[in-house]
Amino acid sequence: MLVAAGAGGSRLVDHRISSYASGAHVLRHAHDAKEQIYHFLEGEGLLELGDAKHVVRPGDYAFIPPTCRMRWRTPACNGWCSW
Repeated sequence: MLVAAGAGGSRLVDHRISSYASGAHVLRHAHDAKEQIYHFLEGEGLLELGDAKHVVRPGDYAFIPPTCRMRWRTPACNGWCSW
């Protein structure tokens, strides 16, 4: 289970489908009240949550709680890229 209602659970979940071109990025930011769930369907990217960096691939999930500073980048290359 990724997120559940109840004590310590979800209050406002934002689950959406986004698509990013090769070399795209989302600047570091945080949401005050919104919780987000990312489900990676294809491609590869680098997801930064706080100070942690995660290479994500198809089938991966990420839960981003409110106030967590995050950033997203996709490689500007074909095939697998090292970060």
